[in-house]
Order: sequence, then C-alpha cells, then structure tokens
Amino acid sequence: MNMDIHIINLARRSDRKTRLIEELKRHEITDYNFIDAIDGKTIDIEKMISEGHDLLKSGEYGCYLSHLNIYKSILSSSEELHLILEDDIYFSDNFKSRLRKKLHKIEHIDWDIFYVGINDLQQKKCGKFVNSIEGIYCPDNILWGTHGYVIKKESVLKIMDLLTPIKLPIDHCLMLLDIKRLTLVNPLVKTYNKDSDTA
Repeated sequence: MNMDIHIINLARRSDRKTRLIEELKRHEITDYNFIDAIDGKTIDIEKMISEGHDLLKSGEYGCYLSHLNIYKSILSSSEELHLILEDDIYFSDNFKSRLRKKLHKIEHIDWDIFYVGINDLQQKKCGKFVNSIEGIYCPDNILWGTHGYVIKKESVLKIMDLLTPIKLPIDHCLMLLDIKRLTLVNPLVKTYNKDSDTA
C-alpha cells in the first residue's frame, strides 16, 4: 500500500503494542510507525482551559493532541495517503488486499477521510452509496471513533486551522467539519474497546 501507517500507542500500554505487532505480522504489514501518544494523565486541565480550550476528560485531551501531532507530521510527508490507527484495533480477514481494492474504487471520487473502522451507534446505516458492491457510502448519520481511518495530506492542510482551540473530542470534531467522508457497511478495522484510555 502506498501510504504511511501511523499507530498511536501510550508508552504505558506496552501490552497493546505487543499485541498489535503480532496482529500486524499476521497480516504481513511491515511498514508502519508507532507514535507515542500524549498521556491524558499528564495534562494540566486547568492550563488547557486557560489557553482557550473547552473542558474535556483528560484522556480525550490526550487522544485529540495525539491525532493533532500526527496531522502535523503528515504535512512534512511526501505521501498523499495516511492510515491512522489506534492501538486497540484488529483487522478483518485479508485486510491489505481489501483496503487496496476499496481505495482503488474511490480514487476518482472526491473525499477527505475514509473511515475503515467506525463505531456506528445507529442500527440503520444512512447515506448515499458511491459503490454499493463494495459497501462504500457517504454517511448521513453521525459516526464515532478514530481507531481506523485514511486521510489525505491535502485534507489535513484544509482542516489544520480548524482544529484549535479544542472544543470537542477529536472524533466529534471531525464529524462537524465541512469535509467529505466515506465509510463502509462492513468495517475493515475493529476495536476491542474494553479498557478505553480516553476516560
């Protein structure tokens, strides 16, 4: 896959890193970078508020700032596509080939973020299909989660100035931006989500 792969991992969650390395090996993914997450437990919340950010949970601040750091690094990358993953994920079967195929199907479509993993809290998936055979659609309903998505460098350029000050958790913030989103009926990336670090 011609893209950079960024994986957010808390230094104190070496258990997640070890498990995910095995998951990556199983899917023959070798070209990736672990990014040190910002630990929400180390954040001075009062200082954040004094700087103009709204009140969030400490873990939500950490998650937001971790994704923001990746966006900043994307701006200096030569790659146009970037897969961002959180460390509590696992891949669907044949992840690499399926992702490659779906990216090929949307290469002539205008999009900013392609959610390959999402928490859809609604039973009914709403939106317009751009490829019904591949289950790719533009969602009308609100989607949650940032554990697996592809973002374009040009889209990062578009949104960077809109991401501060912090007003909402990063997944909610991305949903409210005026950008073009795609997602899947059947996600390629899922999350264990049993012991969230954003609480």
